[in-house]
Amino acid sequence: MSKCGFKAKYYRYIFEHSLDAILLTRPNGSIIKANSAACEMLGRSEEELIRVGRELVVDMNDPKLRTALTERELVGQVMTELNFIRNDGMIFPTFLTSALFKDDEGELISVMIIRDISREKEHLQLIEELKRKAEEDAMHDYLTNTLNRRGFDRLFMGEITRSIRFDFGFCLAIIDVDLFKMTNDRYGHYVGDVVLIEIARILLSTTRPYDILGRYGGDEFILCLPNTSEPDGLMILERLRHEIEDNVIYVDDHTLRSSVSIGFCHFDKDVVKRNRYDDFIQCADQYMYKAKQLRNTVYHRELRND
Repeated sequence: MSKCGFKAKYYRYIFEHSLDAILLTRPNGSIIKANSAACEMLGRSEEELIRVGRELVVDMNDPKLRTALTERELVGQVMTELNFIRNDGMIFPTFLTSALFKDDEGELISVMIIRDISREKEHLQLIEELKRKAEEDAMHDYLTNTLNRRGFDRLFMGEITRSIRFDFGFCLAIIDVDLFKMTNDRYGHYVGDVVLIEIARILLSTTRPYDILGRYGGDEFILCLPNTSEPDGLMILERLRHEIEDNVIYVDDHTLRSSVSIGFCHFDKDVVKRNRYDDFIQCADQYMYKAKQLRNTVYHRELRND
């Protein structure tokens, strides 16, 4: 056997037994030859692939296709991710290597080596989802489904920056559950947990999507109302207070009612610029303690740069 004949046999063996799909095509999109792996991947026989050509096996709407064809034409080869289409119409992602060469007759031919990366994509997607879930869990209180202290701090710091950038004020409130220790001592911690869950549910359902709500401590919640005036903040917090006061909590054989004491400050845009994170917290905390002396009330102050 001649050296050329040996090479031809060797390359044919690689072509036929490669686990990656291989297509020989013309630059115009027609398919000349396909190995068995390509037929299995695309769900078509070699004869069918030759008949339908590139347009029915490559996702022509994939924005990466035009870029890949241009690059291959300019430099003679390309490596890229590209979507292909199975016979059943399912679109799936691949990693494609393609190069141009001339056959013995001088005709331009492209070889395409295609690897299905669906599983890799699904695996990466799962990893990203798990990372996102882990980050979300790390920022949320598992009992009440509100932000935990870490999560609230992160979002509130961002809100302070946004407030300064766009020149508006906000309200900050700390919400304390009245007589919560007495509830725990009388009914047990399980009932106390149910009370917290119910109050958190009302807070979450009554506040707006862009408000920032967190569990500040054992029986305290913290709430930021972005771009909210003092009268609007008072109206929102009074509504929350009434919702919690009117709510009946059923736990086993117990029927309970609860209430909250709320201290809040409104900071206008100029005050926001002159204060730090701890200043906002201390202000709301101070007025929460004043509210606790009265119980079931909203105690507030508007801070202006007057």
